[in-house]
Amino acid sequence: MLRLGVLLGSRTWRWWETECVKSLLDTNGVAISVIVIHEEEDGAGAGPFLYRELKRLADRSARTLKRQPLRSVLGNVPVVEWDANRCSRTEELSAYRLDVVVSFRQQPPDPELVGVPRHGVWEFAYGEERVRSVFDDSYRCLLYRRPTVTVSLIRRQAGRYAVLKEGTTRAKRQSYFRNIDAANDLGLRWPSVVCRDVMNGNAPYLERWREPAGNEAAPAFGGTAAEALKLGLSMGGCKLRNFVRHWFVAERWNVGIADRPIHSFLEKPNLSRTEWLPKRSRYAADPFGIRMNGAVRILYEEFDYSTGKGVLRTADYAEGFRADGGTTDLELPVHLSYPYLFTHEDRIYCIPESNEASRATLYRADEYPRRWAKVRDILENFRAVDSTVIRHEGRWWLFCTDGEKGPDSHLHIWYASEPEGEWKAHPLNPVKTDIRSSRPAGTPFYWKGRLYRPAQDCSETYGGAVTLNRIVALTTEDFEEAVEARLTPDPNGPYPAGWHTLSSVGERTLIDSKTEAFHWQAFVSRVKAKLRAGRERERASGAALPGRVEEKEGCYAE
Repeated sequence: MLRLGVLLGSRTWRWWETECVKSLLDTNGVAISVIVIHEEEDGAGAGPFLYRELKRLADRSARTLKRQPLRSVLGNVPVVEWDANRCSRTEELSAYRLDVVVSFRQQPPDPELVGVPRHGVWEFAYGEERVRSVFDDSYRCLLYRRPTVTVSLIRRQAGRYAVLKEGTTRAKRQSYFRNIDAANDLGLRWPSVVCRDVMNGNAPYLERWREPAGNEAAPAFGGTAAEALKLGLSMGGCKLRNFVRHWFVAERWNVGIADRPIHSFLEKPNLSRTEWLPKRSRYAADPFGIRMNGAVRILYEEFDYSTGKGVLRTADYAEGFRADGGTTDLELPVHLSYPYLFTHEDRIYCIPESNEASRATLYRADEYPRRWAKVRDILENFRAVDSTVIRHEGRWWLFCTDGEKGPDSHLHIWYASEPEGEWKAHPLNPVKTDIRSSRPAGTPFYWKGRLYRPAQDCSETYGGAVTLNRIVALTTEDFEEAVEARLTPDPNGPYPAGWHTLSSVGERTLIDSKTEAFHWQAFVSRVKAKLRAGRERERASGAALPGRVEEKEGCYAE
């Protein structure tokens, strides 16, 4: 049993704080023993006028900052007032024998309090500088047009700290309020996840101490009229760009093959010596291949905006692309993409992405690349995105992201003794939350005794770049990786807008890259999808109305 205290800076809860506490209460073996109130100084009264007004407005308007009465949750939990003039405050809290104090204050806790719980004080921090104020970090993020928001859960104890959980998501640069909400949403379940790990004896990060940060408080901002104008123009420009991209811009991906091994991209991340598949009306992406009979036989996704569905097609390369090899019999009613290939015991396997079906399915080639036989669903009731498999130190490992909670950011790992066997979830899932380097982007590879994993960087746009991560630790209890290189598309090449697959095939490497342009068919299909979704909502709400008890041939009867 873990005994927790909750530290508040006021006598009310914010919405995201209550959700965090509810998540803790839903965790078996966790009990909240006491609420500690250490009232903060009025932060809204500090700083330049324009910044103060923006902060006040956010406090009323941001979804995650809505306030609730103190007794709206934890109604029967005792409350301790942290009064600096009381000599017995430390003794009073020590009587609760706390394991952890979760702090929601935006100012540092009293040093005396930090030493009371066995596992220290856990608090949220924001940005690469790990400042305590979400208001300050969000303001700075929009003012300087940063593409991402970073949130950390920090353990503080005896003048040192450890990062328990950390995640990065795309900034909402069109709105100060939505940017604050994105930060608060990202980390609100982390305390419950860390508590689970601690109780399972699987929290290696709990003791990874670091030196204290020297910039724990954000510097004041100028708050000038010019700064306010810059902030307003930045948010307005983002809204306009998002609107145009959402309705009118289509991505055009194409597949290429680079005459160089995959490990060479660690040092030379350019796309020189790349030959591209001939252009066509439908886009091609996610290439994987096998060398056979002197040629590279490629399996890739082909997407048609008129149908909104991806299918798998084949192509051959032998000193040049041959005529399109056609489709395969690996076809499902749902969208298919990312046909990840690997071999084992002279057999060729494929795990295509079909996250809409909420499963990952393993196929075996009866005749590659045409005919496939389903082996089994290796993951069920999970929207696995871009499943990627590798054998490492006697086990098979599967990397993918979560299509429901974070297709571009929430990395999950499974492991098995054999590809056709049972797969077990890693106890630290999600092992990583970072929109810059989580989502798989091709085949992992070894170089100079080290394992590297390509991943997508979707911080600026979907599939904007590829990162090469060096695996530091990969065991059934631990996972850690570090970014070694970031690969961006050639700005002067035919596809300068993005790059999201890097796939090894012998001494060559398959890649894809994109351009963006206005596309009327994409606009029409998006309008149709919007209208269809509206009709479905209307139909669903009509079914819930009193008296609407029977549905016949799409019409409601009284």
